[in-house]
Amino acid sequence: MKKQLALALALAVASFGTLAGELSYTYVEGGYVHADIDGTDDVDGFGLNGSAALGENFHIFGGYSMLEGSEDGIDTDVDEMRLGLGYNHAINDRTDFVARAAYERADANVAVPGFGSFDFDSDGYSIEGGFRGLLSMDGTIEGWAMAGFADLDDVEADGINLQIDEEDDDEFYGRVGLQAKFSPTWGVVGEGRFSSDASQYFVGLRASF
Repeated sequence: MKKQLALALALAVASFGTLAGELSYTYVEGGYVHADIDGTDDVDGFGLNGSAALGENFHIFGGYSMLEGSEDGIDTDVDEMRLGLGYNHAINDRTDFVARAAYERADANVAVPGFGSFDFDSDGYSIEGGFRGLLSMDGTIEGWAMAGFADLDDVEADGINLQIDEEDDDEFYGRVGLQAKFSPTWGVVGEGRFSSDASQYFVGLRASF
């Protein structure tokens, strides 16, 4: 009986190691988001992201966040979303090359005492490429680093095009993240996205399938 229990435990540990060591492109995650946009007062809130594998080398992904902040009586609400297609290719058994392209949209509402509220909408696209890999020998720690370019133009305020210079809307950014898995399915995720005009941070819980 003891030998059977020991064998079952050994198989369970081996199974956990195999599952934990895989890079999954099918997952859902939710958590806290904090953003500092162009030196203004910080906004924070909740974000939800997901990805679904399409065979071995492609995946679709998307995300949605709801942020809000207040400074000197001025309230700001920002909703962000993106939806895109990704390509992933194994360089070795621990590292993938990843490339992504996405449609992005941001909707903001700014309420100014004595003047009312104003809606600002912008949309565009982003492209990025980089690497994702296993950082620990048992595969429970993984990380990724991406370099990207975003162009969010066509900014409108209450239906009026603001004619913002397209060059001012171009943004080169970097994105880095880590996941620490405490089971084959569940892990804690942290990610940061940085550019010259903004920084955004995400901390949450991910379920991989």
